[in-house]
Amino acid sequence: MSIKKEELLEKILRELQDIKVMVQANSDDINYLVKKQDKQD
Repeated sequence: MSIKKEELLEKILRELQDIKVMVQANSDDINYLVKKQDKQD
């Protein structure tokens, strides 16, 4: 039972890491677009 729980937690943690990386990449893109927009004004 506890082994299954640990496996599940590890899987969730890995997926959270992936999500964190994606969010970071998206926020970098957003910051880039915002700066680009500021320069145009």
